Formats: sequence, structure tokens, C-alpha cells
Amino acid sequence: MYLLYFSDGPRAYGKRLMVPHCRKRWAFQVNLGGSCTLTVQERGETRHLRIEGPWATVAGPECSHAWSGLPEDRNEVAVFHFSAVSPLLESVVGRSGWRAFPITEEQVAAVREWAGRCREALEERHLARQIFRIVEGELSLMVLKTIPESELGPPPDLAELKVAQAIAWYTTRLASGPTIGEVAQALHLSLAHLRRLFHRATQRSPQAVLSRVRFERAIELMRDPRITLEQVAENAGFGSASAFSRAFRAAYGVPPVVYRRQLKNEAEGQTKIRRHPDSEHKEGNGH
Repeated sequence: MYLLYFSDGPRAYGKRLMVPHCRKRWAFQVNLGGSCTLTVQERGETRHLRIEGPWATVAGPECSHAWSGLPEDRNEVAVFHFSAVSPLLESVVGRSGWRAFPITEEQVAAVREWAGRCREALEERHLARQIFRIVEGELSLMVLKTIPESELGPPPDLAELKVAQAIAWYTTRLASGPTIGEVAQALHLSLAHLRRLFHRATQRSPQAVLSRVRFERAIELMRDPRITLEQVAENAGFGSASAFSRAFRAAYGVPPVVYRRQLKNEAEGQTKIRRHPDSEHKEGNGH
């Protein structure tokens, strides 16, 4: 999932003509204040929605829409375009669908914070993908909270829910190198039950899934040339550069320094690199 476009600030949509068209991406637009008009074309019909004050909208990649307004209209927006959204939001809204709803001042403050995170991530590029994923999740959740339960379908499978919670808990504590036992304890589960849930939800062990989380974090950090391998190892929960190097070589077949060089070459369009295998790993940290 990528943030393909981001913009925020004042707008005066009434000063220019916008023709409805498909963005080919998931478009969230939040009206933080002021007035404008949303025009949507669906099933051969054109609909105009007048927006006054704080509103949020989401439009699927195949939804033809445009923003306009009266000559005197002024408003402030935050716009986020993502390559993908959560599967639940996609199933409810549909790729050619859209939703629009008023939001509270508290939600306006939250959106401003999410916009600030995206702006910083685009400038610094440090852990940008993780930040974009979090912001997309928050925006999707804001939309989903307005959807009637009857449209959301059955509640999530318990195994999938617990696995998602386990991964989230583990991800926020990577630097401390938590063990699988600590993950189970945090979720108030026995270690054996946690393993059963992971196998039911992912057909893989907790060790394999959480090991991949660590390697994904490490690779994301290695994309930043300012971060040393020692810092990568510490932040991804490997403890030391030597332990990280051994684990990485066992998983990828090359040392981290070589892989990092390949990442640089890939960014420059010179080569393709080997991806993480789906097999389990036996490295340490109590796994």
C-alpha cells in the first residue's frame, strides 16, 4: 500500500471548472472547514452534494467525481490518495462507489495530525510506508464507523482478530525483541493457544510470521543510508549487528551490506533483489 498523492490547505473550487473523472486510486478528501460541492457520476446519473463545514469523503478508484463550488466558496481540505485500502472498506464501498458524511471537530483535529504525519514522512522518508499504512487505517476506520452493521457483514474470525492484535503488539515493541511467550501473555493467551490461532489464520507459525515482521522493518530501515546496520539491528529487535547479519544471511542468502547495495541498485532501476522466503526461520530472540 502506497500513498500516491497528498495535499492539504485552502481551496477555492468555484474559481475553476472540474470535470468528473476517475482517479484510478482510493481517494479520501476531508473538508476541514468552509463550503464546496461534490459531483458524482454513477449509473448514468449526476449527483451534486453540497458540503458545509467538516465532512469526509472516500471514493473508489473507478468512481467518477469532481469538486466544485460557488464563486464565493472557500474551504480547507486534506487529500489522501492510496493505492489500496483495507479489504473491508473496499468490499463495503466498492471500487466504483463513494461515501460522504459529516465529521466532528475532534475528528478534524485527528485528520490534521494524520496530514502532518504524512507530510513529515514524505519529507524524511523514514518509515514512510508504515506511517502511510497507519494513516490509511485511521481514515478507513473513520469511514467504517459510519456504516451500518448490516452492511459490514459478520464479525471477524477470532483467530484472524487475535493474530492481527498479536502482530500489532509485536510491531510496536520490536526494539525490545519480545518473545513469542511475551506476545501470548500480552494477549492473555497460552502459548499453545496462540500457536493454534496463528496456524488457523495464516497456516504459519507465530515464529515465521513475526520473523517476517522483523525483517520487513529491517529492510525498510536499510533503505535509509543514514541508518547504520547496528541501528537497524537494534530497532528491528535483533539485538546486535552480528546477530542481525547471521539471521539475515540465513533468510536471504546474502549479508545485509550486500542486500543494502542491491536495494540502492533497485531504487535506481538497475537490478531486482531476492524477496523474503515464506519458510519459517529459526533465529533467536526467544522464538
